[in-house]
Parts: sequence; C-alpha cells; structure tokens
Amino acid sequence: DFPTLAGVHPVLVSVDDLPIGSGALHTHPAERERITRDLLAVLAKHQIKAAGMVTWRNVGAEGERLLDLWVQAGHELGNHSYEHLDYARTESVAYIADLEKGRQALQAFLDKRGQKVRFFRFPFLREGETLEKLRAVRTYLDSSGQRTLPVTIDDQDWSFEQPWVEARQKGDTARLARLGEDYQHALRLEVLTQTTLGDQWIGRATPQILLPHANEVGTAQWDALFTWMKSRGFRFATADDVLADLALSTPHEFVGRYGGGLWQRLRHERRREQARASVESLLRE
Repeated sequence: DFPTLAGVHPVLVSVDDLPIGSGALHTHPAERERITRDLLAVLAKHQIKAAGMVTWRNVGAEGERLLDLWVQAGHELGNHSYEHLDYARTESVAYIADLEKGRQALQAFLDKRGQKVRFFRFPFLREGETLEKLRAVRTYLDSSGQRTLPVTIDDQDWSFEQPWVEARQKGDTARLARLGEDYQHALRLEVLTQTTLGDQWIGRATPQILLPHANEVGTAQWDALFTWMKSRGFRFATADDVLADLALSTPHEFVGRYGGGLWQRLRHERRREQARASVESLLRE
C-alpha cells in the first residue's frame, strides 16, 4: 500500500533536457514539435507553470522555435548546461566553462524576450565528488546570478522513453499499455516515498520539486500522473512559491559520485554527523 500523506504539498514541475530529451530518438522537426505541443497541452490542462531546464546542445536548428513555445505558454527557462557533462568525470574548470557557455546561449535567447536566467540544475544531479569541486561551482553560480534548482522527487522517468518509442513505432499496443502501467506505478511510488521522507525530515507537509523530462512518454502519461497527484493532496505551484519555503534552502555539502534528491542528501548529512559524533564520543571515553 502507498503511504498516506498529511496536509497540502505545493509542487513545482521542473522539466529537464529541453527542448527535447533523447534527441537521437526524435530527429524529425515535425515529431519534435508534436511532442513539445503535446507536453505543453497537458501542462495547460492542469494550469501548471513549469520550470524548463534547457540543455543547449539539444536546441539544434529549430530548437529556439520550440523553446519559444514554452516561453509563450508562460513557463520559465533555466540553465541545464551546454553539453550535459558528468561533473564526477570532468574537472572544475572545464565543467564551469560548459555551464557558462550554456548560460550565455540561453541568456542571448531570453534577452530578446526581456527575461533572465535565474536557475541552474546539475546534469545527472551530480554536484561533485569532492568539497573543492562542489564549492567551485557554487562560487561560479553565485557570481553569475544563478540559483541551483534542487530536486526532491527524482523519478527516473527517462528510462521509459526508449522502450515507449520502440513500442509505438511497432504498433505494439499491448506493450504500450504495460509500459504505461509501469510508468504510473514507478512514479507514484517515488512521489509518495520522497514526499514522506521530506515530511519526516522537516516535521510538516513539505514543498516538492518533481523532475520529469521532455520526452514522448510524458505526452501520454503526464495527464494521469498529475490528476492522481492532485487527488493525493499536491498543489501545483510556481518556482517562486515553492522556493520561498526555507526547507529547500537547508544548507548541505553532500559530495559523492552519484546524485540524488534533496531529502536524500540531507538525510545522508545527518547520518554522517551522527556517526561522527558517536565515534568522537567513543574515542573520548
């Protein structure tokens, strides 16, 4: 059984890899536009104002036109880097240069629309495997006026995209139905698990940031997911509304080869501090 949540949870929908993720699966401009318009239609149906995180290498020749559809629909665009590098495999100087390249390209696009790049999200949610690397990027972000947009519900929805596209291309309706069921089960479980973790950590109903990707499977599954979330006490909110909650500004210096959601990072920090305190107490004794 799914856990029962108490209270109303404001949630920001933050969509990664705009304008289209899994670009190798969607090379035709008409298909990319169809996916974009279908995603935007679901967001409009649920009156959601999302934060779209742009990976500039995905933009391509017609990509600015697709990004413009997001802006025209009232969604905010943020920086998700240029090349989507893995920070744990990249030195700080090269990594920061890539982030700035992505920011500059996106800012040039937004300048024509009177907007500013405010948010950045780490590719793969990997913020560095050493404190030095973590602090280097944070210094850069502060100097460039970007705020890290964390994730609390990291749902791995991207893993459904390739099998979904393959089944659709083959006309395999039975497999599409099974994938849809698996998608809903996996994402609903992650939504409730991570929200429960946040509530336990903070001691109240917590704000959440959901991470879906800009992909084709989302065009078929977002509607059911968002409808279910509203039935479970989630209220869709803007980036400013959600980030106003101080719970999302809790400081941490989590480092590691892999990333994860904010509540997981904070829990890891607490456990590490508790373990250190126990060892120090034992040594004193």
